[in-house]
Amino acid sequence: FIWSAEHRRKTEIGDALAIYRQLYGGNTIPRVAYVVPQDGQPKAEYWPKHLRGYRLGRRLYDSMRRGGLDLTTDKPLAAVTPIQNGNRTDRNFDLFAKALTVYVQTYGHADVPQKFCVPSDDEAWPRECAGMPLGSRVAQIRSKGHYVNGNHPRAKRRKAILDALGFRWKNKDINL
Repeated sequence: FIWSAEHRRKTEIGDALAIYRQLYGGNTIPRVAYVVPQDGQPKAEYWPKHLRGYRLGRRLYDSMRRGGLDLTTDKPLAAVTPIQNGNRTDRNFDLFAKALTVYVQTYGHADVPQKFCVPSDDEAWPRECAGMPLGSRVAQIRSKGHYVNGNHPRAKRRKAILDALGFRWKNKDINL
């Protein structure tokens, strides 16, 4: 019997984490990216129907951010580390760079269409990048300088990584 919405949410997260650990091992879940497979997707058969399509990474992150979930005291959640150590912007950029690297290896260029999202059902792509709106991120870098603003050493490192991938900094440079 579920006593409250909060209890139900914790129960869903706990159940989903237990299955996730059985399938993938380890205790790290991508912050926002991981969505439980739906019918017809690989490994969907391992998940109960009520959890298929469940945005586990997002729900876990949101619950922790709101303070409604304490991974040190809530069982079976205590063994999970959804967010790795380090600067969040660095982690986000590193995930973006992983996905862009696979895109370049797959398509031969870094000119990602605006609506392109990293597929969640293709093993060529890093699991932690599944569902990432890669094209949108590329557009944000071009238009607003996300990840690369300023003269900070981190921004310079990120620019160098993107340059090495053949990133085009202006839309007018692109001939698709």
